[in-house]
Amino acid sequence: DMAALSAELERLPVFPATDLASSVAVFGQVAEQRGLVILLSDLLAPMAQIEMLGFLALQSRAAFAIHIVDPAEAAPPLHGAVELRDSETGGSSLLSITPAVRQRYAQRFGERTATIRAQLGAADIRYIGASTATPPVDFVANGLRQGGLVAGA
Repeated sequence: DMAALSAELERLPVFPATDLASSVAVFGQVAEQRGLVILLSDLLAPMAQIEMLGFLALQSRAAFAIHIVDPAEAAPPLHGAVELRDSETGGSSLLSITPAVRQRYAQRFGERTATIRAQLGAADIRYIGASTATPPVDFVANGLRQGGLVAGA
C-alpha cells in the first residue's frame, strides 16, 4: 500500500551527495534479474551518470524514472545579485539574475529535461515528471497510474 511505501521511503538514510553511477552499479549487483525498477530522483547528476541509468532496464526489467522537480528549481524566483549555495557540495557562486539570465536558465532547464527524457526513453525507461509541490505518496501513485502500473481510480 502507498502509506507503507511512503513510510519506508521516509526511513531511508539521507546523504549529503549522490553518486548515481555507483548506486546503479550496486543495484545491478544486488537486485533480481527481472522485475520492476522505479527510480525516484531529482536527476541533478552529470549527464554521463544519467546515461548509466540504461542499466536499470536490462535483464527483462521494466524501469520507470520519476523525475522530482522543485517548482523553484524550474523557475527560480530570484532577481538581482544573489549567492547560490549547493546544498550537497557546499560550493557557492555569486550571480546577477536579470530577465535575460532567467530566460536562458529556463531554456537550458527545459533542454536538459528533454535530453534526460530522450535518453531514458532510448534506454526503455519510462519518464514520469513529478513536483515537490505534490505530496510524495500522491506523485508516486499518480506516476504509477501514468505509467500503466496500477489501475486509475
